[in-house]
Amino acid sequence: MVVPVLPAYLRPYLAAYKQWITTKPQVVSDIESTVRCLSYFTA
Repeated sequence: MVVPVLPAYLRPYLAAYKQWITTKPQVVSDIESTVRCLSYFTA
C-alpha cells in the first residue's frame, strides 16, 4: 500500500516500524502465525 502524502507526525513511527520489521523478520512471522491461529479459535 502506497500512501501518497503521509502526515509528518507519522513518519518517525513508520521509519521505526520498517526498521524493526527488517531486523526481526522471524518475530514478525511468529506474531502473524499467532494472530492467525487465534482468529481460528475465536471464530
